[in-house]
Amino acid sequence: MNILIDEVNGRKDKNDVLLRELLVAQNWKQALSNCEKRAKKGERSDRFMVNKALVLLHFPDPVRQKQGWEEIQRLLDRKPPITDPTIISAIEAIFEFRRQDDASISSMWERAAAQEPGSETLLNMWYKKRLERNDYKSAQKAATQLRTSFPKSRKYYYMAIVSSHLVASALNASDNDRKLFGMLAYRFLDKAAKDAVSLAESAESAKTNSDDVKSLKTPSDIQLLVAVYRDQGRFQEATEVLNSPRIGIKSRIGANSWELTRLMIGLYEATESWEELFALCRQLLLDALPESLSSTSQPNDLGHGVFGDDFAVWAGLIRAARCAQSKDKTSSVDELIRNYLSQKSISRNARLAHLLFLSNSPHAAGYDYTELSDSVSTYFHSYSSKSVCFSDLRHYIHRLPQDRQSTLLIEIACHAFSLRPMVGSSESSKIPWLVSEINVLKLDYYLIVSRSVSGADVASLELLKAFISNCLRLYKLSLPLGSDLPPSERRPGDDAAILAAMALIRLYIEGDKTALLRSTMVLEYLLSHSKHNYDALLILIRLYTYLGVATQAVEHYKRLDIKNVQHSTIAWILFMRLSSIHPSVVASKGSQNAPPRTFDPATELSRMLASYKKNTLDMQAGIEKCAEGGSYYNMLDTISLKSYTDNDFSKWMFICELERMQRLNHSEFFTNNNASKMKAPSRFVHDSRDWDAFPNYEAEGRKGFVEYLHFDNVPRRQWLASQLRIHRLWGFVKGRQHEYIPDDALDDLIRWNPPKKEITDTEAAVNSFVTVLEMTMEILSQPLNSKTEEDDEDFFDDEKAVTEFLHHIGELLKDYQKSAANSLRNHHYQMLALSPKLCVPYQDCLHALFLVIDSFRILMPCMDLFVALNNLNKRIQPGHIESWAITFQKRILEQNAVLTSIAKGMRQKLDEAGSEEIVRICLGGREDDPDVVDDPVGKELRDLFPKDWLDDMSAILMDGWRESLDGLERVIKVPGPRHRSGD
Repeated sequence: MNILIDEVNGRKDKNDVLLRELLVAQNWKQALSNCEKRAKKGERSDRFMVNKALVLLHFPDPVRQKQGWEEIQRLLDRKPPITDPTIISAIEAIFEFRRQDDASISSMWERAAAQEPGSETLLNMWYKKRLERNDYKSAQKAATQLRTSFPKSRKYYYMAIVSSHLVASALNASDNDRKLFGMLAYRFLDKAAKDAVSLAESAESAKTNSDDVKSLKTPSDIQLLVAVYRDQGRFQEATEVLNSPRIGIKSRIGANSWELTRLMIGLYEATESWEELFALCRQLLLDALPESLSSTSQPNDLGHGVFGDDFAVWAGLIRAARCAQSKDKTSSVDELIRNYLSQKSISRNARLAHLLFLSNSPHAAGYDYTELSDSVSTYFHSYSSKSVCFSDLRHYIHRLPQDRQSTLLIEIACHAFSLRPMVGSSESSKIPWLVSEINVLKLDYYLIVSRSVSGADVASLELLKAFISNCLRLYKLSLPLGSDLPPSERRPGDDAAILAAMALIRLYIEGDKTALLRSTMVLEYLLSHSKHNYDALLILIRLYTYLGVATQAVEHYKRLDIKNVQHSTIAWILFMRLSSIHPSVVASKGSQNAPPRTFDPATELSRMLASYKKNTLDMQAGIEKCAEGGSYYNMLDTISLKSYTDNDFSKWMFICELERMQRLNHSEFFTNNNASKMKAPSRFVHDSRDWDAFPNYEAEGRKGFVEYLHFDNVPRRQWLASQLRIHRLWGFVKGRQHEYIPDDALDDLIRWNPPKKEITDTEAAVNSFVTVLEMTMEILSQPLNSKTEEDDEDFFDDEKAVTEFLHHIGELLKDYQKSAANSLRNHHYQMLALSPKLCVPYQDCLHALFLVIDSFRILMPCMDLFVALNNLNKRIQPGHIESWAITFQKRILEQNAVLTSIAKGMRQKLDEAGSEEIVRICLGGREDDPDVVDDPVGKELRDLFPKDWLDDMSAILMDGWRESLDGLERVIKVPGPRHRSGD
């Protein structure tokens, strides 16, 4: 805890500097001796007492820790109260670290503010610290006191508005809080709006006696008002403000802000004001017409000009016309779109609007969809050489009848063929043809292939293989193009290889085991030419994680160069369940004479968790900067973002993964790490993982491609609750009771969302095992005669019942160990058979083995804790639990030997197959081999892959599996925790 106060009025105190050094060196006794010597000399300052309490809290001895809390409690209850904000902040930091009740700290700030109501420094620190802890109610009290103590401060007036709105809009706010604080924010903003109107009127009448401290002054102020009104359902009042001639969009304050105009569109849609929405959007689009922009006779009333040609404006216009059910408006929209389409330079948004208009128009019976089909065709002709063509068309083309879709596919394929360049043409003429052909393939997959492939239907699988062959053939033709592009750029034909790889993954799911390796090699070959193709890297990381090849997964993850802000959204692709695939340091061979490269996933997770703290600090600084600069809407936005970060799912997933890694490697958890200071999760955990980062060409109504890449149960809230239960148990074992997460918090994680299947069978078995351990700890922690009000029976007072129950628990633990041992001995783990010769240790296999080891790593420290608790509370006869521990220790040693044997057996299977088998799988054998069946995909791969390159990649892949087995053996050999009596 970096909490100790060693400065007085900006100057270092040498005694406290020495105390800090002793704490860093973990020399608790000398640190306490130092405090006692100073106390004998009469030192009794608040700063000294906080530091002394901190020293006591650092002691591993519970008695000393209790003394530390008693010192803190005396400071909390002191009369008169402490008013030094530095001291209060230090006590608050201690409470935060120990995950103690915020109410005591809030009360301490309130008492200090009551003692010194005019202290601006104290009140500002109170507001800042409570806002950092997301205690919006206490922050609102501080802001209110600042507003009343300093009535001429505009900053404090708007801080009170923001904090009142935060209380009212909090997810866990009570109905009374929503009404009370929502009304406060509304009244303050209503007053600010009225003051702004008065100022505008005064300026018009040359009066200068109006006070402008509280009034709206900038578009950002109006955005804040709209945000607050909108969240309270006051859409009509927000609309009136934006339409106001003195404080609205067209006023001096609104300054024709495009952001306010977009807000107005949203408000009209929310209030279903279709007439007003239609008029606004139509005028914006008329102003953006090229002929309007070139004309000077009619000045642009809103001043947006070309910005009006925004797809959101087009969508608003079309929706308003449809909902108004007016033929005149529909005709007006049609006329405006055709006006845009008749321009010399045709807007892409106008073309998309035409598609949206035609696909959303009510169609009478017998409608032949000719116009929509023609519009799609025209759009493809215009943009087929652009990579965005497919993503633009997919939302409309699926609305066509199937016969129209088939006809359209033929027509656009003919158009792409017509762009085919002559022999000897320049590269610039070849690229448009190539991209057009790729867009045809994307639409082909979207409309036909993805719908046809289901089950093991032979015709469907042949269709899929033919599609893959076409993609590979086109990719090979594209290789000479774009060779002079920078390494960071995608090459024109990359998407053809991506399509082939995605289709091969579908082929694997349908039962073709060779397809997964082929998909991997296609993507690797793509990266050998286009080194930073983002889609290829993302897919490969998931494939290698599934295949159990951590070395390659890590290598490609590093090439993503993920920044701090992407940890929540992207890092899951590697670290999701990585602790049960490769928890130790990943070593990969260096090139030529270079030394091996290493990657420690635990270190990387620690760094990522530390970045969460840094991001929080950066956002806190941003909030203060917004308040100082008067950007109160941005301040509100930043606070919302911080709240999302504080409740981020990925953060807690990383904590659970890191803890298992360090447990398996028998290293100390969270040494010098900020993660243990993080607040316990609530039911408002926000999952910000970006599933849409992956390409997707699956048909409408089908599951997205990313779901095929999961291959297994995806961790979500139910999984997180189960892992945090293990985290809590391990915290007790390691003496970190301050990290306790109550049952209500864990139950809340899944109470509000019906859980999907998120937990693997092995995880479910471990969860049952942990539940037994928790029950044992609960019983042994209760002394005799310890019945609580919640107990319906005198169970804890019935020594015989407790003894029988503990005997039963002992048998359950033994049964778990027997079951795990039998599973290992009988090989109830499953390697992945990629061919009859090649079986590999993939994700599910490694996951099961590592979780068995982890459960043993949890068990023995629990036995030591159980012995200590039983010695204290005498719940079962002495020596009984010790006998459990000795038995379990012996079985763990036996099972480690079995695990070692399993790892060696898997290695032997790999060596027998060799990298040559990977080459054979990828290429499908030799063409002159009579055993080779018709394999069009293998033929294309033989034409695509250079032999030397494929040999090298196959050797790298084989080395990766060997490294995974090395990692398993390293963890097995780690001297796990032993029962103390056996040392």
